[in-house]
Amino acid sequence: MSHVRDHFEDGWDADWEIGDLLALAKEVYQGDEKFDRAAASELGCSANWVRVLIKTAKAFPVETRAADMSWEIHRICACTKDPSMWLHLAVHGGEEHLPDSSTRYRQWSVADLRDAIAAAKDPGPAKDEAQAEADMIIRRVEAFAEKWQGNLAGGREYSRIQTTVHDCVAYWPCSQ
Repeated sequence: MSHVRDHFEDGWDADWEIGDLLALAKEVYQGDEKFDRAAASELGCSANWVRVLIKTAKAFPVETRAADMSWEIHRICACTKDPSMWLHLAVHGGEEHLPDSSTRYRQWSVADLRDAIAAAKDPGPAKDEAQAEADMIIRRVEAFAEKWQGNLAGGREYSRIQTTVHDCVAYWPCSQ
């Protein structure tokens, strides 16, 4: 773990290598539920981010990774029901009509991929339930902010809540 931590601390931007090492370490610990939190604590990141790194590395073993696509494209694909299909679509992209009336194919950007996945999804009842819970959380945070707005301690707490919510959303494994 210290090898991975050293790379984190040095600003080593190698999500694949970190994810591969974490996935291997998690196998050694036989999928122990406490592993994600312990690794996150060691690395100075969230347990959710550790899970994202592992999920992406496991979804795309070295031999299946598209070298010309970003890790972020792979991460987004890993959060779908069929990661390989979405990666294939991202690599082969869509038609682009050129001024001379010819057509060529271009790879998808992160935004293109997110749009395609969103368009293909049928949100169904799970999305409705998640939306209702998110709305309830937002109402409670707004009520807290209104109640404690002038209170210094409440202001600090509101900042802490705001930071926590931001961090959770930023590292949500399947946020797109």
